[in-house]
Amino acid sequence: MFEFTRVRACSALVALVAVALAPSAWADVLLPDLPETGRATDSDRADARAAYEDATEAYGAGKLDDALEAAERAWTALPNASTALIRATILGDLKRDRDAFEAYLQAADLSPAPEETALIDSGLAKHGPRVSPAMGWATVRSTPSGADAILDGYEFRTPRTVGVSAGKHELELVADGFSPIKVTITARSGRATASTTRLVPSARPVEAPSDPPDRGEEAFEGEDPPPPPKLRHQRTQIRPYLNLGFPGKAKITLTDSFLETASGDSDLNLSYGFGLYLDIPMRSVFALGVELGFGTWTTKFHSDSDLGPNFNVDIGFVPRFRVPIKDVAEIYLSIPVGLTIGVDKTVGLDDNEKTTNVGPGVYLGLYLGGKVYVTQSLGIFLEGGWTAHFWIFATDPTTQWTTRHGAIRTGVAILF
Repeated sequence: MFEFTRVRACSALVALVAVALAPSAWADVLLPDLPETGRATDSDRADARAAYEDATEAYGAGKLDDALEAAERAWTALPNASTALIRATILGDLKRDRDAFEAYLQAADLSPAPEETALIDSGLAKHGPRVSPAMGWATVRSTPSGADAILDGYEFRTPRTVGVSAGKHELELVADGFSPIKVTITARSGRATASTTRLVPSARPVEAPSDPPDRGEEAFEGEDPPPPPKLRHQRTQIRPYLNLGFPGKAKITLTDSFLETASGDSDLNLSYGFGLYLDIPMRSVFALGVELGFGTWTTKFHSDSDLGPNFNVDIGFVPRFRVPIKDVAEIYLSIPVGLTIGVDKTVGLDDNEKTTNVGPGVYLGLYLGGKVYVTQSLGIFLEGGWTAHFWIFATDPTTQWTTRHGAIRTGVAILF
C-alpha cells in the first residue's frame, strides 16, 4: 500500500512538472501590462527627460547596458510611447527579442506620434518572428470602444494591441447594452492584423458605456516626442584627409608643332596631397560623398632629372559601400571618380626649356578603408588603395599624362 501511494505521488509530481514545462496559453498571446498614466509631476518629467538624454548618449556610444539602465529610468519616471520606444530599440540591439517585442506592444498602446508608429510597426515586424512561437500582432478595436474583449482566454478592453502567434484565434467582444459577438482572427508571423468590430445594440436599452481613459501619458511639456537617436554611421560627416602616394608609373606623350613625338614610361616619385569630402548616408550600407582634393608630384623620365613639381586639383563623387560594426566602427570600399585639372612642368622638345602646361582630365580610385568612432561626434579613418589620372595639356608642346600608383589616406570624420 505504501509503495502504491508513493508511486501515485511520484506520478502526480511528474505530471505537475510536465504541465509547468509544457507550452501554455501565454505562448500564443502576448499581452504586456500597461502602466498607470496621467499622474506625472513636473519632477517626473524632468527626471524622464534627463534619463532619456542619458540613454540616447550611451546608445550612440555603443554602451547598450548603460543605455538600457537609463531607458528604464525614463520609462519608470514617465511611461509613454517615447520612453517605451527607446527601451524597445535598445532591448532589440541586445538580442532580447521577446522583451523588445513586449516593449513595442506597450509603445503601440500609449498614443504614439505618427513617426513613432512607423518605427513601432518596423520593430514588431522584426522581432515577432524571433519570438517562440513566432508572432504577429493584432490591433483590436470595437465600435463603441471600451468593450470587454476575450482573446484565447485573455481579457482586456478595446482598443488594444496584442501579440498573437501565427494561426487562428477566437475573439469575443462584450459590452453592456450590446449583443455579444465572436470573431476569428488569423495572424501571420511578423505581420499586422486589424480587427475592428461594430457591436449591435441589444433589445434591452442600458446606459451606454463611457470610452476608456486615454492610456497615453502626456508628452514632454508641449513638445513633440524626441525621435529615436541616430546611429553614428547614419549621420552626415565632413572628412578632411591627408594623402600619401607611393612611387608608381606614368606615361607621357609630347607632340610639338612639327608633329615630332616622344613618348614612353617614366617613374612617378612619391606624391603628397590633402583633401576634404562631404559624406552623406543614403542607406545603412551605402553613402555618397563629394570630394575636393589637391596633390603635388614629380616624375623622372629615363635618366633625366626630376620633372616637376606638378600639381593637380580633383573634384568628384565618392560612392562608398560599407559594413557598420555596431555603432563603433565600419569597414568600407570607396570608389572616387571625377574631373581633374593638372599643372604640368615639362621640357620642350624644340629648345629643351621647361614649360608649364595646364589641362583638364579625369581620375578614378579604389580604396579599402576602416573607420573607428572615438567620441559621439568624431571618428578617425585609414584607407589604402590605387588611383589613376589622365590629363591632356593642349599647349605647345602638347602633352598627355597618365599616372597610376598606390596611395593611403588618413584623416578624421566630423559628425553632424
